[in-house]
Amino acid sequence: MASKEANARLHINDLLKEAGWILLDDITGRANVVVEGAVDLSAIGDDYETASKGFIDYLLLDTKGFPLAVLEAKSHDKDPLDGKYQAEKYAIAKRCKHVIMSYGETHYLWDLNHSSEQLIIKFPTQNDLKRLSNTTKAKPLTSKQAQAHLKIWNCN
Repeated sequence: MASKEANARLHINDLLKEAGWILLDDITGRANVVVEGAVDLSAIGDDYETASKGFIDYLLLDTKGFPLAVLEAKSHDKDPLDGKYQAEKYAIAKRCKHVIMSYGETHYLWDLNHSSEQLIIKFPTQNDLKRLSNTTKAKPLTSKQAQAHLKIWNCN
């Protein structure tokens, strides 16, 4: 019998596919999800929760193969937010700013540049994550630019 987390992962796999993510190379394209590498699944069987500590559950990649988000999977009997800070460490290590936490039914998206996670009803697509990454990369104004903007707003 499969563990609770294994069941959650099967559901998460389906949700990722629904959002256009590719788990394995196929006729639609190259895989853009890295699923928990460096773990001998035949040795651990279905007990992902205890055997795989220290590994990223899912790493979602952009079109060039660079990390966009870490997806932390939890079993159905755990709150998806239980893995929040573990997933944050993985995201920082992989230089991606988004974390998705899920147990297959409830999902949260967290932009590490903001203080709180948001409940989501479906997984973001690759384009959604790229758009989110691009819209939150505001460059600070130089002092000359800031002064020019102040003059415009103050009508000087």
